[in-house]
Amino acid sequence: MVNENCPSCGSKHYKILYDLTNPTVHKGLGLAGIVKKCNECKLQFKTFENKAEDLYNDNYADNFLKTEEYSGTHAIDFFEKIIVKSFNRLKKNGKPTLLDIGSGIGIMLDTAKKTGYEPTGIELSQKLAEVARKKGHEVMVTNINDSTLDRKFDTISMMDIIEHLEDPKQILQSLKTLLKENGELIVYTPNHDSMIVKIAHLFWSLGVKSPIENIYACTHTCFFTSKTLKDILVRSGYTITEVNHFNYDTSRPGQEVSTIAKIGINIIESIGSLIGCKGFRVVIYAKL
Repeated sequence: MVNENCPSCGSKHYKILYDLTNPTVHKGLGLAGIVKKCNECKLQFKTFENKAEDLYNDNYADNFLKTEEYSGTHAIDFFEKIIVKSFNRLKKNGKPTLLDIGSGIGIMLDTAKKTGYEPTGIELSQKLAEVARKKGHEVMVTNINDSTLDRKFDTISMMDIIEHLEDPKQILQSLKTLLKENGELIVYTPNHDSMIVKIAHLFWSLGVKSPIENIYACTHTCFFTSKTLKDILVRSGYTITEVNHFNYDTSRPGQEVSTIAKIGINIIESIGSLIGCKGFRVVIYAKL
């Protein structure tokens, strides 16, 4: 089994939150397993059988290419809001460099180029990488651990990637060798301390399992909160620069969410904001 113990602090002490070994959603596209919560650092993580990276095959790529979830001007504008902060903090002459981990079809690479970066991508899927390459981007098809990059970057971005990794701490530590002095790492991921997740947990306790299954039975291996994400970054040798939260974006193209569900999600996020819960998305900037 993968991730028997906490992938952040290594603790063997945990409690089981959800048994998702046979979920009713994400059939053939998700990662079944047992969701646990570390008693020490409080990270939520999944114990599972198959290697997570094996999910990112041609079938995954074909399903990804059928949607527009991460494409179009909407995604580019949103990603630009995230990376422009790092770009402005660099304050240097010439074009700064950016490495995007899990670059997919190149949306972050498009965004970085538009912002003023010289971007490079790393992607597991050959099919997705070819789409980005056809747009003129440099993309290496490899696991980040197997990359042969011999240069450093001003900014490294991980957009919706860290939650898919079997060993996120090891990856974060390895990225330090690719980050320039005064460079910045950007990590963007779901926030599992949001009101949406709290409501889903309430439904689970009442016997309604689909909301939790939709959130946890996907291809994610770790389920961060703002606190546990900051914790794993610090454990990996980084200093936190800035933390931002965003509400769940129901207007993202390609999302198969009904109008009623979108209204409900927006209401939940609004209520959460009023009572002090942060939004469903978190982005953290960190330096060495």
